[in-house]
Amino acid sequence: MRGVPGTAKYVMKPCHKCGKEMRAERAGTLRERKFCSRHCSAARPLHHRHRANLKRFPAIEHPTMMDIGWAAGLYEGEGSVAKRQNAPALMVTIPQVDRWILDRMARLFGGSVFFHSYAEKREGPSKGTIRKFYRWFVNGPRAMAFMLTIYSFLSPRRKMQFQMAYLPTVSM
Repeated sequence: MRGVPGTAKYVMKPCHKCGKEMRAERAGTLRERKFCSRHCSAARPLHHRHRANLKRFPAIEHPTMMDIGWAAGLYEGEGSVAKRQNAPALMVTIPQVDRWILDRMARLFGGSVFFHSYAEKREGPSKGTIRKFYRWFVNGPRAMAFMLTIYSFLSPRRKMQFQMAYLPTVSM
């Protein structure tokens, strides 16, 4: 199709975030670009499937004892800890409807905040309702540091969950 007007593989179009002109493939192709850089694409709300492409943000504030107690209470009520079978890294998540709570967690302990949504599947008047929430996610050494920081504030049940996720299974 070379030489035929209107069939060029690439076109110039504006970035969806900053408006800067960029070279992109034609609309409708599998590799259609919408942003001129990673910086612009990271500024948009991301679908949960794209989280592997994000940087994990470091903590930017030093938590006080009150902050640590607050974070332990938040984790105690809503959080979860897990370790994937084939991965050595620990993973901690906390879901919330209000994003500012999780932004505070990210400032204190690092990690990332992601947007999630799903359609309600239960029977009744709320069936089909779109539920929207955010999830704070931290893994690896940062997750271990977070769990060890709040450990003394946790209930025996939560301490056991952490130990089961962290310690390898012992077979006799």
